[in-house]
Amino acid sequence: MTKQLLSGCIFLLFILGAGIIRAEWQVYDCSLLPAEADTAWHEQAGSHDENPDGLSDYLTVIDDPDIPGNKLLQFDESTGAPKEMWYLNWHADPAVGATLVFRAKALEPGTYGRDFDLYIYNGQVRDRFVSNDGNQIKLNKADQSSPMDTGIWHIYRITIVGDLLEVFVDEDPLAYLSAQGEPLEPPASNLFRFGDLGSDTVGSLYDWFAWDVSGAYPPETGTPIPQSLIDTGSMSTDVDQKIISNAPEDFGLLQNYPNPFNPSTRITFSVPKTANTILTVYNSVGQEIDILVNESLSAGIHHTTFDAHEHSAGVYYYQLKSGGNVEIRKMVLMK
Repeated sequence: MTKQLLSGCIFLLFILGAGIIRAEWQVYDCSLLPAEADTAWHEQAGSHDENPDGLSDYLTVIDDPDIPGNKLLQFDESTGAPKEMWYLNWHADPAVGATLVFRAKALEPGTYGRDFDLYIYNGQVRDRFVSNDGNQIKLNKADQSSPMDTGIWHIYRITIVGDLLEVFVDEDPLAYLSAQGEPLEPPASNLFRFGDLGSDTVGSLYDWFAWDVSGAYPPETGTPIPQSLIDTGSMSTDVDQKIISNAPEDFGLLQNYPNPFNPSTRITFSVPKTANTILTVYNSVGQEIDILVNESLSAGIHHTTFDAHEHSAGVYYYQLKSGGNVEIRKMVLMK
């Protein structure tokens, strides 16, 4: 499958017990200008000056100098250039959460005021994720920042659920930034957008954007982003078929999210074949306090929720048993 075809959507259905949960990655691969892609991008601009061929002077598709055949979106807004921002309505449910992942780097570190500039809205709150002058990433509205060399390629993952935003870098499960978003007044926007409409100069390179409105997924949770997309900017047919088959080869228990939590948290796990599956919660001294799952489950990825409103704050452990496999992880309840 070519990278250009990824401008569409990847749909996955996961059967969970008696219900069906739909996990969905949509991908914009940056091999086409936003207006030409088959995702529903909309232009938001101040003054817009175009070339005779209808393409802007500062938003162009270029060949990737490092990966043969790959394409990059180059955003180059220098002083005095027309301002342009592109947005996509993603209809995120604040209670369910949403995830945005993208690969980007500074066009010329230290040359522009900002490397990239993105707004994230979920109909309840918003924030602005920016990279300043090649050496810092920031949630602008919450004034939370962290040092970062943005002159090299990074994968940035932003999750939003309720009023909480978290930023992860290069699929590290430890959040680099975490903050409450700025409340929105109705009618509230529900979208993400990139570009710039302010007075800053912006210079960035984008490889791809992927988003999922079925939940707020930190790294190592939810449906994985295909490794070939991360490595080469494209998705191989083999990877595509393996994901859609929903038949994981490995038994796995993922870290709960959120963690620490209060009073409930989501636990995701996978079983490679149909088997009786037991998910048990223990307190810090090894006493069993809850059995979350005890039934025969089909092969696939499954989710459940641990509600700890009746339990005291502290360290807890959750153990998964299925088909002779056992795995245990730690979680923290804070009140």
